[in-house]
Amino acid sequence: MMQTMDSTVSPNGGITLEVTISKCKGVIGSAAADGACYKSYSNTYWNSLSWANGPLASIPSQLLSLYEICPAFTSQGQWYVNLRYTYSACNYGTCGFNIQWFDGGVE
Repeated sequence: MMQTMDSTVSPNGGITLEVTISKCKGVIGSAAADGACYKSYSNTYWNSLSWANGPLASIPSQLLSLYEICPAFTSQGQWYVNLRYTYSACNYGTCGFNIQWFDGGVE
């Protein structure tokens, strides 16, 4: 799971965060094209995108998207997590975000 949170120096005036897990480096997808592997947020606090790197014992692969889990299986090769932040201005200084990675969760 990947999560983003505001830092102490976050943008003001609205922000959009888009995240795509893709086979292509640097590509930002869309909900229509990438389903559970794409998320767009206008709230910058505590957003998350979950993925499975292989089949799960508790959820059949064909149902992963119903649980908003991206099927990014390592057996299919390399995957990229692509992020795009769009904002108009910073409160002061340099804007920033914290990105956290978690291993584990659903099995």
